[in-house]
Amino acid sequence: MKRANKGSAKDFGAVIHKLKDIFDYGITNYGLTANPVSTVKIPPKPKSNKQRIMVLHDDSLAMWLNYLENLDNSRANRRFKFICNTLLASALRINELLALTIDDLNFEESSISFNKTLLWKTANKKTGTKGEVVCKATPKTDAGNRCIPVPLSILEELQDFHNEMNKYLKLHNRPETKLIFPTIYGNYMCDRNERTTLKKRLAGLGLPDYGFHLFRHTHASMLLNAGTNWKELQVRMGHKSISTTMDTYAELAPQRKLEAVDIYLDKLAELTQ
Repeated sequence: MKRANKGSAKDFGAVIHKLKDIFDYGITNYGLTANPVSTVKIPPKPKSNKQRIMVLHDDSLAMWLNYLENLDNSRANRRFKFICNTLLASALRINELLALTIDDLNFEESSISFNKTLLWKTANKKTGTKGEVVCKATPKTDAGNRCIPVPLSILEELQDFHNEMNKYLKLHNRPETKLIFPTIYGNYMCDRNERTTLKKRLAGLGLPDYGFHLFRHTHASMLLNAGTNWKELQVRMGHKSISTTMDTYAELAPQRKLEAVDIYLDKLAELTQ
């Protein structure tokens, strides 16, 4: 087996450290001369196989975008389409998107500010509290605080849907909200149902399923293959380290791997003319 049972390596390390403390205590207080545990090496955690990053390439992406445009014009379908389009245009994580308010949209600069995310707070049987979606006032990492330019059409779609939801809330005598994607009660929306819908629709088209992260990866692939530099991509993805960006997305731009060869040959051609 490539991997041990979950938690077994952690338990092994904990036992070793506790035994070491016991023998150290014996050396200090009871005249022991050596700690036999010091020679025990804790085995490294097995590395899991790196999961292949899945993206929608040109033909698949065109199929998906065409599919979205031809959905029935229900509110649920409009919400689903706006979610997918915004994720593709911004590389947001789904719970960053669902935390957005109308105040996060900057029409003058055609950008969206990201500084928070949604989390699922599990139920507590002891206190009798139910599970709920809560907003964390900070992003996943410090680098998650970012302002990302997006097409103006994306901002207009988000604003229109926000207005539509507030009209619905007002019609049903419920308080208006600043959330762009609220529930019909004006609360934070859980992404569970949308994920199920996405999975079903991707499978129906024979497209790869990687949840809403599929659009985040596709965004990175499109930008890299269009010539975007790594630093700019790092900022858009909200990664703390540029090495994370490069390690994750290098395989998404195979043609970029040949750039060094092309640069070398172009320079040689220039010098030998």
